[in-house]
Amino acid sequence: MRASHWSEKRAEDFCLSVRDGTHDSPKPTAYGKKLITSKNIIGSHISLENSYRISIEDAEKVDKRSLVEQWDVLISMIGTVGEVCLIKEKPDFSIKNIGLFKSKGKEEGVYLYYYLKSQLAKNYIENRLAGSTQKYISLTELRNIPIKYPKNREEMCAINYVLSYLDDKIDLNRRTNETLEAMARALFRDWFVDFGPTRAKMAGEAPYLAPEVWELFPDMLDDEGKPEGWEVRPTGDYIKNLDSRRVPLSSAQRRIRQGKYPYYGAASIVDYIDDYIFNGTYLLVGEDGTVQTKSGNPVTQYVHGKIWVNNHAHVLQGDNGVSTEHLLLHFSYVLIEPYITGAVQPKVSQKNMNSIPFIFSSENINSHFQKAVESFFNKILTNEAEARNLARLRDLLLPKLMSGEISIRDAEKMVDNAA
Repeated sequence: MRASHWSEKRAEDFCLSVRDGTHDSPKPTAYGKKLITSKNIIGSHISLENSYRISIEDAEKVDKRSLVEQWDVLISMIGTVGEVCLIKEKPDFSIKNIGLFKSKGKEEGVYLYYYLKSQLAKNYIENRLAGSTQKYISLTELRNIPIKYPKNREEMCAINYVLSYLDDKIDLNRRTNETLEAMARALFRDWFVDFGPTRAKMAGEAPYLAPEVWELFPDMLDDEGKPEGWEVRPTGDYIKNLDSRRVPLSSAQRRIRQGKYPYYGAASIVDYIDDYIFNGTYLLVGEDGTVQTKSGNPVTQYVHGKIWVNNHAHVLQGDNGVSTEHLLLHFSYVLIEPYITGAVQPKVSQKNMNSIPFIFSSENINSHFQKAVESFFNKILTNEAEARNLARLRDLLLPKLMSGEISIRDAEKMVDNAA
């Protein structure tokens, strides 16, 4: 695209308006409307976890100043500044200390969302941060962000389409994996939590597993309520722990070591760097910081390939007749609260993690279980690898499209080649 095809406006002029949420602190109530702050914008989505409700009267006062509507764009202004979220559906929350870009419509909103995620906007914001203890960006600076955009609306729509296509495919893979893991969890629950085959035998029900599998399950439950002959032993007996190989890197170190290998923290990929220290399939369990899900289970990540892991996640593989996938599903039914220490910084130590009870059936049953869930997890790994590649392509195209460095036609060819 030639430079003459592009124009530039301040964000305040590109949008209907640029505002921010209330600076007051409305009183929490049992009923009413959710109030979110900058910390609720996580990974381009709104998380209502840790938000609270305010009265309808207070919400109306907040919304009079900063009503959030479909296709508006939100940006975090305090703390972790620059987290961006596009409002795709009619929202039901009010905002506090959040930047609000009132879009002129869907296409403008989608384009602005991607522009604010580009390095062009990130550099502008980073250079204009204020505050010593806690960083923030002022409303004035948000209003003055220069937005570069194609004069031809069709070109804007095409840019939106290419980037949205990649994000939609990534999201589809994520949702597919959630379904696949739920199917594996359901099978695990039947065999190792509810003891379905043994209970079915006791009730005289017809076999619902292959004969060679069915005959492996005991016919009775013991006095403790588990299948006869099954043992309760420490989880640590079935873990190969690789924590000693972890190497934490500071943000400054990672900044000069950017690359293609995922750098994992307690709950997610933190960065991509130029080397790896693990190569295989692993289960990561949050050790400190983010260690517990909303449902009370340990934070886990099922990962594969060449990766780097910092010291905030345990690096595990299954051992002694228990697969890594079996271990993952076991942790999905563990309530981790009793094993957490630390008031300020929650921690799940190796010792406490290893002490969690594990029900061991037999190596034969475990082997058949692994065969039953293998296809689920193979597909999960394939989907995750594809999602990572699509995310890297999106991140490559984003600054090039937003600066006019690459044409839509060339971007579409790159997407077609990746599909």
